[in-house]
This record gives sequence, structure tokens and C-alpha cells, in this order.
Amino acid sequence: MPYTQPIILQHFPLYRKNDKNCTGPDSASEEEKSVTFQPRWDCLSKNSTHLLLNSLSPRLVLSGHSHNFCEVRHPVHNVHKAVTDTQTLEWTLASFSWRNNKNPSFVLGAISNGDFKLNKCLMPRELTVIWTYIISAVTLLLWLFYPMSKAFTRWRRRGVKDS
Repeated sequence: MPYTQPIILQHFPLYRKNDKNCTGPDSASEEEKSVTFQPRWDCLSKNSTHLLLNSLSPRLVLSGHSHNFCEVRHPVHNVHKAVTDTQTLEWTLASFSWRNNKNPSFVLGAISNGDFKLNKCLMPRELTVIWTYIISAVTLLLWLFYPMSKAFTRWRRRGVKDS
């Protein structure tokens, strides 16, 4: 089997200043996007990022930690510290919890030796799920009690006729 570039799965995102260039319904709010990341706390340090990208030359990086989605393309440097035309795609995946994000999401991926395909799947908002449960419960109760109310009405009519 021929060598293929690795895929990195890690908790912390690679270095970036903030989430300003991130878009999508599960990306950070506008206020959060301008907050500057603290390297080694919110993301990897610049040096660690360069070391990973330049030594492993991954074809894809999947990360988390920030609770919001972001797609970033990182330039790859060659051994002479010059930027090459090669870029590494990083997806920072949104949190899969309504506590951390109004729009939780998950990723489905198909990975082969030479290629990968990623598809982001958004979960419904929490309020949508709650209203679905409420409407379903009310509909179920009406469906259950409607035949009972018809039987009760017939029983009362019989009782009135007998008197």
C-alpha cells in the first residue's frame, strides 16, 4: 500500500488568532469571533502548529475545544521555512451539546488512501425538539381521550333516557 499523508485528530485547534474568518450556522457569534485566542490555552502555540504541519504534512486536521465550527486552511512551509503552495485543511468541530452551542453538529466522513469527504450535519435547535415533544404529547392525549369522550357521552345519554 502506498504512503498517504496522515490525518490528525486532536482536541485543541491549530494556531489561529481568532474565529473571525469562520462562517456557518454553528460558528461563533460575532462578539466571540473577535476575541483573541490565547495560544496554549484556546489553541496550540504557533511553534507547535508549524512543527506538526511541517513534520507530518497532514492532509486533514480535525480538532475541537472551541465549541464552534471553523474551517481554516493552513499554509505548509518547506525545510527552508519558505511557504509552499500546499495547504492543510483544518475543521474545528462544533460541540455536540445544546449546553455549549445552540446548533450542535457532527461530521460524517469517508476516508480512503487518496481522498476524504466530510459532511457536516446540523442537529435541530433545542427549542424545536421541545416543541416537537409538546405537540406530540398533546396529539397523543387527544387521540387517546377522544374515543373515551364519545363513550362517556353515549353513557350519559343512556342514563338520561333511563330516568
